[in-house]
Amino acid sequence: MEQVTDGPMWRAWGILGAGLLFTSYTAVLVALRTRELSMTADLLQDEIDRRRLSEESLYQSRRRIAMVEETLRGEIAEFLHGRIQTRLLIVSHRLGQCEALINGDLARARTLLQEIRDEVDQTPENVT
Repeated sequence: MEQVTDGPMWRAWGILGAGLLFTSYTAVLVALRTRELSMTADLLQDEIDRRRLSEESLYQSRRRIAMVEETLRGEIAEFLHGRIQTRLLIVSHRLGQCEALINGDLARARTLLQEIRDEVDQTPENVT
């Protein structure tokens, strides 16, 4: 009597079984790799989002710095053109007075020149 497991039918079933086992094993490996790649993609997306936030924060900081610089420039310009220009106008007016006095009251002109010199010497102290 012929053994039942030796026939071509059993060999076909054995090959089919091995194929199914290999296919199942491969499917599990593919699923694991897909899960791993999905987790990596999520991590990369999180990193991209974090860097975008950092980039936006850096952009906002630079914008605030530029605004503060512009405000400071304006304040400095106002200070220089305000206080210093006013002092220079006063000195200029007093020099005009002195010039008018040179031909008439030389002593008063000298006194006025000394006052103007003192005013000019004090300007750096009053500006700071």
